[in-house]
Amino acid sequence: MKVIFLDIDGVLNGSQNYIKMWKDQKDWLKFSKQHQKEAEEIGITMAFHMPIQFAIGWLNDLVEETGAKVVISSTWRGRGVEYMQKVLDFEGVVCEVIGETINNHKQIYEDRVPLYSWHYDRDVMRGEQIKHWLEQHPEVEKYVILDDDSDMLYEQEDNFVHVSNEHGFSRLDFTKAKAILMI
Repeated sequence: MKVIFLDIDGVLNGSQNYIKMWKDQKDWLKFSKQHQKEAEEIGITMAFHMPIQFAIGWLNDLVEETGAKVVISSTWRGRGVEYMQKVLDFEGVVCEVIGETINNHKQIYEDRVPLYSWHYDRDVMRGEQIKHWLEQHPEVEKYVILDDDSDMLYEQEDNFVHVSNEHGFSRLDFTKAKAILMI
């Protein structure tokens, strides 16, 4: 099985997109309110505030051409697979969401290191979350990480596409991700 670990903000949903698409903040606010209203009508409490359409298109192409499934590794995780599938469907992403990473120290580190109280006050690095998910899913043969942050593990370097949060998931990112999944 091939898996895409998907971050959302900065990859498909971007603040820099505002500068490129909206000349007037009033137009963006109008769009954002209408978009959120439409999302709420189908039970989505939080829609993308600035969906990057070309990035969504490149992700759709990646899924179609590689047959990869999606695991949510974004801070959007924790709402459940069905909810995230509904959000991505609403935003025009054509994929199958099969899981979410976790950000729980006890579950991730219980077999690795003794736990001290300070462990609970810090976020788990995204790379550790992904490593934990992969350890629980040995059926994964290939994976790629799409993220605008860089808190991955050294061993994940060859599977990581560092997406620019100014542009979102681009053609170049698509080419790199596809090569990783098709090797």
